[in-house]
Amino acid sequence: MLSIMTIKRILSLLALFLALMACTKEEYKEVENYTLPSITMDSCVVASGSSFTAYMTVDKGESFFNHNLQLLVYDTEDVSKSLSTINVELGNERVQKVQKTFTVPVSNHEYVVSAVLKTDKNSFKSRSLLVSLTNMTAESYLHLWGQPRYLDEVTMEGRSYPWKYETDEIALHFSAKRYFGIVVKAAMKGLPVEVRVGNHIYPVEWTNLLLSGEKDADFWVNMTDIGPGIYDVALHWPDAELPLPKKIRILPLKAEEETTTPFSEFNDLPHFARASFRINDKMYYYTKMEDKMLVSCDLNTKEWTKHKDVAYDIKEIVAIGSKAYGITELIKPYGASSESVQNELYEYDSETDNWKKMADLPVRGEIFNMKCFATGGQVYICGGYYSSTNLQFMETWKYDISKGEWTKVADRPTGQNVMQTGNGETYGYFMTPQGFLWVYDSNKDKWNRETQLTSVYNTSNQNQCLIEYDGKLFYAGNKDNSAIYSYDFNTKEWELLGLYDTDIIAPYMLTGTFHKDKLILGPVLKNMDYPGATSMHFINFDIK
Repeated sequence: MLSIMTIKRILSLLALFLALMACTKEEYKEVENYTLPSITMDSCVVASGSSFTAYMTVDKGESFFNHNLQLLVYDTEDVSKSLSTINVELGNERVQKVQKTFTVPVSNHEYVVSAVLKTDKNSFKSRSLLVSLTNMTAESYLHLWGQPRYLDEVTMEGRSYPWKYETDEIALHFSAKRYFGIVVKAAMKGLPVEVRVGNHIYPVEWTNLLLSGEKDADFWVNMTDIGPGIYDVALHWPDAELPLPKKIRILPLKAEEETTTPFSEFNDLPHFARASFRINDKMYYYTKMEDKMLVSCDLNTKEWTKHKDVAYDIKEIVAIGSKAYGITELIKPYGASSESVQNELYEYDSETDNWKKMADLPVRGEIFNMKCFATGGQVYICGGYYSSTNLQFMETWKYDISKGEWTKVADRPTGQNVMQTGNGETYGYFMTPQGFLWVYDSNKDKWNRETQLTSVYNTSNQNQCLIEYDGKLFYAGNKDNSAIYSYDFNTKEWELLGLYDTDIIAPYMLTGTFHKDKLILGPVLKNMDYPGATSMHFINFDIK
């Protein structure tokens, strides 16, 4: 007997053969290597009491010319002849989304809608849709609801950015969360009562019951018994099912919150850290909310230690071995209407708990928002802008620790702002507000641009961090970008690993490190206006 796979292949070949038979000899040679035109009727949505809007996807194919698109409308009581043939204007793109609103003569009838895409010598017809203004049949449900969109947790953030975590095949990613929302175009009658996720059926919880034919309806689904995996999703009516166009992915990654030991004697301030660095198994945090203060947390015991007060206004700090190096951004007023910026380099010795000034920065002019990173056992500065002109500071400088000397290296490769930097063994990193990743090769003194992380919003939000670990680069964001990504330098692809609670905030900067194969973010707070806002938390992600 023939296997199922063999039968499927035979049917596929037969379908291709029939398509080729419909072509002329001239077109046959073309379709051997090129895609045939196609027209897909995506959905048909009620526009008013006597009109519908048809949504179509047109693919003009390759090496086919003079395309003409027509919309055909039939009354179901007499499908021998179309009521109207409506010409639809096409753009220049090969694949394009097209919509067309049409009026029907009688509002209480059912209608069949289809489309025809014509070329010089052939016609390609879409499947037909059954639509109705009053009699909501099972088929009507499937088409009047249009194309559903996923929400992230049914939050205002999700409504603003429904595409936030979308890919071509998967519409929503989440980790510890087990609930999601869906927005659909409101139908005239009938609401879905359940949602199927894989083989699991869940009831619908509505958040917006003010429905009309021109507004979106949104609801949420709470899933308590579903494990990690990729699932197809469908809306359920009592007599119909509407499969959603994209699946969802539930991640095995879970975020755990760990409350830190409080230390009220210095006001729980590390969540206001302006800079941080790691030496051995301790994370150090510098803050200047009240006093310029340096504290550290033992990653094994979670015990805190307060170090000597810092006499300098530190902007950025990187660690190399048992020492750390910080650059200053001290604003010194000239008078009533002018000021200067003092950029200097200081070294911190963790063994003696002492700071000392190093060689002056070689930059000409005064730089705001300067960044630094460490790689190859050296300190590098880049980024920022001139305080007097607001022009971007494009130079990159290296500080040789053993010699105590500065050397100018390859200039910053882009005029976009340096939003966040990252340290590595051989490479240094920075990310722009638009999500562009630039990598500095310390052996070749060369910058290279890697794949853009498109979900990073164009924002001045600095609550994010870049961490090199186990041959990959990890990105963690906060507030608008509360997600964890990893970047594979071999495949040149970003992978979303998980999300965490958007109520957790890092007021000034998000700090992170890896410890025992777990990504540790923090310390962070819950809602700052809460009575227990001084209760700090670390967020732990297991990436294995």
